[in-house]
Amino acid sequence: MVHDNTQSLEEKLQQQASSLLAKRFGSIETEVQRLQSSINEFCERLLTYADSNQVSTEEVADLSAHVKQTLNEESDRASSLAVAEAVARSEQEFQRSLAESETQLAELRAQLAASQEAAAFVAVSPADAATPPAGGFDILRNAITDLDRQRTQAEALTTLVSYAARFAPRIVFFVIKSGNAIGWKASGFANGLDEDTVRTLNVPIPSVRLLRESVDQHLTATATAETMNDSAAILGQYGAPRAEHAVTIPLTVRGKAAAVLYADCGTEHGSSINTEALEALLHVTSLVVELLPVRRSAAATSEAQAQPAAKPPVAPPVAPVTPPQAPTPVFYGGLGDEQAAKVETIPPSEQAAQAFASAAPTIQTAPVVTPLAPEYAVPVSFAPAPVQQPAPEPAPEPIHKPIPALTAVPVTTSSGSSEAQKSSGILVTNASEAEVRAHNDARRFARLLVSEIKLYNEAKVSDGRRSHDLYERLKEDIDRSRQMYEKRVPPTVAVKYDYFYDELVHTLAEGDSAKLGHGCPGPTVPVS
Repeated sequence: MVHDNTQSLEEKLQQQASSLLAKRFGSIETEVQRLQSSINEFCERLLTYADSNQVSTEEVADLSAHVKQTLNEESDRASSLAVAEAVARSEQEFQRSLAESETQLAELRAQLAASQEAAAFVAVSPADAATPPAGGFDILRNAITDLDRQRTQAEALTTLVSYAARFAPRIVFFVIKSGNAIGWKASGFANGLDEDTVRTLNVPIPSVRLLRESVDQHLTATATAETMNDSAAILGQYGAPRAEHAVTIPLTVRGKAAAVLYADCGTEHGSSINTEALEALLHVTSLVVELLPVRRSAAATSEAQAQPAAKPPVAPPVAPVTPPQAPTPVFYGGLGDEQAAKVETIPPSEQAAQAFASAAPTIQTAPVVTPLAPEYAVPVSFAPAPVQQPAPEPAPEPIHKPIPALTAVPVTTSSGSSEAQKSSGILVTNASEAEVRAHNDARRFARLLVSEIKLYNEAKVSDGRRSHDLYERLKEDIDRSRQMYEKRVPPTVAVKYDYFYDELVHTLAEGDSAKLGHGCPGPTVPVS
């Protein structure tokens, strides 16, 4: 390519020189022709004069020859000067063009060297790193669209890692378990770190600044060339070649860091990491993970509604119902352990075995809680953020009919007392179906909120029960859940009974309100 450019430049210079000479000689030839015409006219006039004045023809011929010779000499000298001037100008033009060509050649050589380095890097990189990391807006748009299509956590996280590799030369996706960052997927490494070996990475989060800041503060943490010891601590034996820039971005689900994405520039410049695009991908993924239970519930409901309607069963008489022991919540978070609209009871021993057996991330989202048997089989009207999952096989809804002289619906709880006893005097005689339903919904919502607090803070709950300071240890979670309860429960229910406080006592404090501690606010409605 360089030889072709040089040849093209030489041809261009030759054309410019020929054009300049032709232009210059064209004007000279015109002038010479004009002079020759004048000389011929002058000679004719001399011959005419000689005939009339007896001037010899020989004298006229000599004079004419002398004039022609003089003019020819001047013409030759003018032509020589024009040629010399044209040659000088051509030489100057050639030197200037040559200098420009050398500059262009130097730039082309630099570009060629850069292209060769890039080709060599692609040749030794894995296939998924062949795409340049600095993706554009169209890639980010496609990533968001693909993430929105996913209906399982496994698919969502795999899609996240696939697109994140387009915005950074090297990435590792860690799942947080028991205070450690455990490797799940890796991309862009040419030193042996892949989807098999990445699972050997198990990094204590408190020992590494990058991970600690991302997990504790829910922010993007950055390491530069001066502070890349954190990168070496994260990657361990796979830290070479050492990168000059790295970031960690948390995947936050329901206010807690469930995973961390590590990205560095490898052997490239630090600007090869598109941090803003990675942050956007993590944020969209967190929303997708949180909405997965809702979408599965909606899909199950749609399928149930699409089934042919069966003959409505006759509503049985209202009687105390003793529900089974509450099952251990199964979270939609494992690769292959997701079953839409289904609740399973898993013994604690099997839970530990399934925690990371499939080497897949388990991000805890909304717990799937088995709701109590509804007195009127009416769904919750003010569904909280973690939406309850429907029964495995939706049954046809019974026909609701007002029940006269209804005071309270006795439903036995796990503590042995009935809901009618806890809320005696709440519902007056001839309470409407809507009012009974609202109280049942409020009770279930309170139970769901308190069960979630207990689930995510098992150690604090155990310590608080022993020390009689549950509220002091769980104040932030309790107050936040209290706000959600008061926001969603109708005022007509809230002024009659405080189901949330009742669940705090029975679920967290094991029926002993003293275990909540002296600082815990009492019920918002006095208990008669």
